[in-house]
Amino acid sequence: MALQNFLIASFVTLSPILILKYKGGLNNKNNLLSFIIAYFWMFFAIVLSTILVNAMNYRRVWHVLIPTVLIESIYNFFIIRGDVDLKKLPKSFFVFCLFFFSSLFELIPIKLFHLSFETMNQTTASLLTLFSDGVALFILVLVYFKDLKEDLKKLKKNFYGIMDTAIKYWFIGIAVMVISNLMIQWFAPQSVAGNEQAVQQLLNETPWLTFIAASFLAPFIEELTFRKAFKDVFKNNILFCLTSGLVFGGLHVIFTMTSPWDLLYIIPYGSLGVAFAYTLVKTDNVYASIIMHLLHNTALTSLSLLGMVIL
Repeated sequence: MALQNFLIASFVTLSPILILKYKGGLNNKNNLLSFIIAYFWMFFAIVLSTILVNAMNYRRVWHVLIPTVLIESIYNFFIIRGDVDLKKLPKSFFVFCLFFFSSLFELIPIKLFHLSFETMNQTTASLLTLFSDGVALFILVLVYFKDLKEDLKKLKKNFYGIMDTAIKYWFIGIAVMVISNLMIQWFAPQSVAGNEQAVQQLLNETPWLTFIAASFLAPFIEELTFRKAFKDVFKNNILFCLTSGLVFGGLHVIFTMTSPWDLLYIIPYGSLGVAFAYTLVKTDNVYASIIMHLLHNTALTSLSLLGMVIL
C-alpha cells in the first residue's frame, strides 16, 4: 500500500505544476510568489490524494502520503523558480521508470522457458533478477553511451585526482552513516533496516548470485539512475545532492519497512547518497561515484559472506 500512496501523492502534487510550467504558465522568478503558489497547491494535493486513495480502495498510509506531499511541494517551489530543466526531464524520467519496472524483464525468460512462480526456487528467482538487472544496465549504457564514453576519457586522464576526491567524500558519507546508525540503534534498539534484512536473507540463500547483483550491477544501475539522471535535471547542485540522497535513501527503506521507525534509516542510506551525489558534482565524472559505490557494496557483501563462513 505504501507504493500506491506514494505514486498517487506524487502524481497529484507534481503533475499540475509541471504541466503549467511546461506550458509557460508559471514563468516566475519571485521567491515569495513561488512559495505561495507551491504551498497553496500543497493543501489541495493532500485533500485530492486522500480522496483518490479512498476511491481506489487503498488503505491510507499517512506516514507515506503526507511526507510525500510536503516534500514534493518543496520541489514545486524550485520547479516554479526554474531550477529544474524540463527539457531533460523526459529522458531522466524514462531512466527512473526503467529502474522501477526493470523487474518486468524477468517475464522474458519466464515465458521462454515456461517457468512457474509456484515451483520456482530461490536460485532461479535470483538468476531472473540478474537477467533483469543486466537488461536494465544494457539499456542505461545505450541511453548514456556518449556521456559514459566522455567520462571514461576524463577518468583516464586524471584518475588519481578524481579518485582522491571520490574517496574523501565517501569517507565523509561513511562517517555520517555510521554515526546515524549508532544513534538510531540507541533510540530504537529493536529496529533493524528492512533493506538490510532482505539483502542478508538473499545472501544466506543465494550468496554468490546476490554478491554479483549487489556488488557489481546495483552500483552501475543506481549511480546512472540516482546520480546521472538526477544531475541532468536539477540545475541547483544543493537541490540535486539533497534530492539524490533523499530518493536514494527513501527507496532503500520505504518498500521494505515494517514500522514507522524504519523511516529513520533514510538518514544513513541518504547520507551515502548525498556523498555520492556531491562526488559527481566535484568531479563531474559519473565513474567516480560508480567506483566508490561498487567498492562500498563489495566490501559490505564480502564481510557478510565472510561472517557466514566463519559462523
